[in-house]
Amino acid sequence: TLWTRKQRKRKHSLKLVWKPARSTTEELRDSALLSEHPIVSVMDPELDAEQLDIVDIFNKTLMEFMSSRRTFWKEARDFLDAINWTEPLVVSLIVFHSVVLLLVLLSHRRFTLQAVIFFTIAVLCGSSQWLNSFLSEHWETVATQNYFDANGAFISIVFSLPLVLIGFLLVVMMVYSAGVLLVEVKKQELRRGGRVPRLRVVNPPSNASTRPTPSQTISESGGPEDKGGGPADTKKHQ
Repeated sequence: TLWTRKQRKRKHSLKLVWKPARSTTEELRDSALLSEHPIVSVMDPELDAEQLDIVDIFNKTLMEFMSSRRTFWKEARDFLDAINWTEPLVVSLIVFHSVVLLLVLLSHRRFTLQAVIFFTIAVLCGSSQWLNSFLSEHWETVATQNYFDANGAFISIVFSLPLVLIGFLLVVMMVYSAGVLLVEVKKQELRRGGRVPRLRVVNPPSNASTRPTPSQTISESGGPEDKGGGPADTKKHQ
């Protein structure tokens, strides 16, 4: 057909073009071409003193950022190397955080359990400073070396940081559960025609003793039981 002929022509017209890898000489030549154009540099005579100060500040800030990044990763690597991860203290902390995380995951739509876990996490994170000062004096009973320095780096990273992350996950789960319940309540309201169920006030039943008897109703209406209202009195009057 005509459509298949067009497709064949397109297939035959397609050609693969392979570009060779650029050599270092070509890259150097391109860099030399770029250097011919005016580039902002510190040694440019057209820049005034204010622009030179801005360039110096930018260069210093960039160098400080790069050096701080290198020192951060170096300190983090040194910190991880200094910890004995097979020590009973570290292993028990890992098991503790795993148990807390498992409880948080199993406490879905159980607001009481979630509130208890969140309160416990807040108390433990708040008492980390006191715990660090206490364990720094009795570190020999719990560890082979003193991890609890005055800065509290070990207890903040290994103990408090995982608890904070678990608490954040717990808050996200609670907000999600509250949103799901709100959607369900709105669906029930729409199914009932947009009416919210209201409580009806029912009057309590009255006692039988308070109801008037038939004799009382007759006497109040001026019946024959009233004095002076009988047939004998009417004859005497006549």
